[in-house]
Amino acid sequence: MKADIWTERKLQRNKYKLHNWRSSYSITVLALAVLNLDFTNQAYAQDTQVPQIDEIIVTADRRLKNIQQIPIAVTALQASDISDQQIITTRDLARAVPNLVTTNNVGLGNSVIYFLRGVGNVESIPTFDLPVGTYVDEVFISRQNTNQIALSGVERVEVLRGPQGTLFGRNTTGGAISIVTQKPENEFGGHIEVGAGSFDRFHGNAAVNIPLGDRVAARLSGIFVEDDGFLENENNDETFNGESTFGLRGALQVDVTDTITWNISAQYVDTEILNLGTPEILNQNFLGTREPVTGDLLVARVNDENCTPTGDVSTFAGQGCTFSATDSTLLTSNLEFRLGAGTLNFITGYYESSLDFNIDFLGNTNQPVFGGVIGSNFYISNVSDNEQFSQEIKWSGEAFDGRLDYVAGLFYMDEENDTSFTDSINVPFVGISPTTIRNPLLNDTESKAAFVQGDYALTDKLSLQLGLRYTDEDKTLSLSGSNFNTTTFQFDPLGDAELVVAGIPLEQSVSKVTPRAALFYDITDDVSVYGSYTEGFKSGGWNVRGTSAVTFQPFDEETVESFEVGLRTQLFDNRLRLNATVFNAVYDDFQIPTVFPGSNMFLTLNSGEAEVTGLEVDFVGALTETFDIFGNFGLQDAEYNELSGGAIAAGIGPDLQRTPEFTGRIGASKTFDFSEGSLRLGGDVSYTSKYLIDPSNSPNSLVDNTAILNLQATLTLPSYNTQLIFECSNCTDEVYQVGNLFNQQYPSQPRRFGARIKYDF
Repeated sequence: MKADIWTERKLQRNKYKLHNWRSSYSITVLALAVLNLDFTNQAYAQDTQVPQIDEIIVTADRRLKNIQQIPIAVTALQASDISDQQIITTRDLARAVPNLVTTNNVGLGNSVIYFLRGVGNVESIPTFDLPVGTYVDEVFISRQNTNQIALSGVERVEVLRGPQGTLFGRNTTGGAISIVTQKPENEFGGHIEVGAGSFDRFHGNAAVNIPLGDRVAARLSGIFVEDDGFLENENNDETFNGESTFGLRGALQVDVTDTITWNISAQYVDTEILNLGTPEILNQNFLGTREPVTGDLLVARVNDENCTPTGDVSTFAGQGCTFSATDSTLLTSNLEFRLGAGTLNFITGYYESSLDFNIDFLGNTNQPVFGGVIGSNFYISNVSDNEQFSQEIKWSGEAFDGRLDYVAGLFYMDEENDTSFTDSINVPFVGISPTTIRNPLLNDTESKAAFVQGDYALTDKLSLQLGLRYTDEDKTLSLSGSNFNTTTFQFDPLGDAELVVAGIPLEQSVSKVTPRAALFYDITDDVSVYGSYTEGFKSGGWNVRGTSAVTFQPFDEETVESFEVGLRTQLFDNRLRLNATVFNAVYDDFQIPTVFPGSNMFLTLNSGEAEVTGLEVDFVGALTETFDIFGNFGLQDAEYNELSGGAIAAGIGPDLQRTPEFTGRIGASKTFDFSEGSLRLGGDVSYTSKYLIDPSNSPNSLVDNTAILNLQATLTLPSYNTQLIFECSNCTDEVYQVGNLFNQQYPSQPRRFGARIKYDF
């Protein structure tokens, strides 16, 4: 019966989708026609000096190459783009990347959920791997808890769209976000920037380059943010969803010899950011119409004087506190030998992070949920410590008189996670608050891989790329805790012995070979096309949020086969760069975290086969010397081709979650020069079509069509080495939900005004 209902829902969805795609197609054709008209007119204008766009060099295939000469779908943002377009953290990347949706995880303000081409993960517990990987200076960041990274002091951000199954550290099925930090310079200088804005926000960053001789240079930098938050409590003057962040970074570049360079860095970041939701307004039986999220709290059960985590994690709920605090340490080392036959890199990374978290997900409302079975308290308390070491050896070079360009290497990663978390649920009809205590949960991952990829010039215009990666991963799980028995009103042991009796394996292993092949053809010096085939996978894990041993079921790895056809163009005397990609990706054993109907269990399923097909376009252009435009848009059609029995029972589908059919942005900037400096006016509008947050497509998880306007004015005064920036984000104050859990709506960021001043020295 459920399968028949799902089929009918899918047919209805396809009728609706056809109408939406026709509308999106019309908008796309019109936009491209206008764009072409503007540039055609400008091409014949009698300018005294022809404007040009800058060349972008990326490391998307682990070598320095022009972005126009690689058969990979990638969006690259330079430091100037990040500042001019108000891309403050990695959460803001969605505006700049087609078919990318981002938001903070529920409760966890420093955790970003990425959904790229329909693939993402809303689960933060470390027995779940991420389909979109994050890298800082080629070092993999394994955990979601601290992946909201401030983008000050960054040279470039590259977002690789589609599976990364060959060259990057961890095999991922959705994509990769690669952050390249600014390296020390052998000339003294730096900057200081401070700013203020809405909700009593005060922030700043600074950096200084220090030469330490002819061959050694250092760079020191730091950031801070203080923000009171935008979520108001109607019962008092308290506000929530604020931020307190402090971070320091030191980097050293040593030219050991003319052919040996060593880059090392160390950074520490301490952050407190909440992400509270607001209650939906429902009728007494929770069956009525849901009103839009207001952005205001109705009830806040927070004791500010006692919100410092102390003692065992099982005591957090009794404190009545709501907090989310993380700190992280990242050490990187890249020792490079430039030899006659090629370049050898030893890339070492050590990453350590911790999380202290406590939230009552129902604490903002006095109404019971789940038909009154559970009362107004549902705490989740969490303390996590994560430690990761990685080592990569990479060799790159050329052969056959330069016709072959290749990279090969070995990768090793060892990750250890220690997690204690407690679920405390108030059950009114028995007058108790049963607590599930799991303390501690230990899980380790050891990943080993070997990879090779080469580009061979078959002719002067046609090249063939072939790549292969072998990955071997081993995972272990150990549990020592207890679970409240609602029949005996006692705590039963829940540990390794109970898992073994229930048939739950304490170890998992997977070995995969993931190939890649691509053809790249230069039609002219400025126009190229490519076609590629890529495989990738994401290893399995355990459902450690289960409420008994048998519900700790493991889930299998997720695999993907992806085809792409791309167009790369540099047109009108290098005044317009327009890149387009058409893709089709089929995911098998698609991993979906979901809440099972009629329960409070968060379980991940291998839901079956999912398919995503789409189009992505990026463009940037210089209409004149002082007038630039930029933008992107994405179309995607995402559906399940086949659902597993468990997925049908859980009511999953037919739409993939957080997968809008259209995302797009268009922006422009105009610079006015005057005798003492210049004034740059810029802005952009981003649009996202409606999508569903919940994998079961519940009506209250709908996010409607949204349009966000951002504006900025920058006054540059060269004589004073100073910039004054005035800006607003979400200028029209669009309010919409970005998350929904247990009838709690998690609101979008509201309108923010800000000003900052930057001084260079």
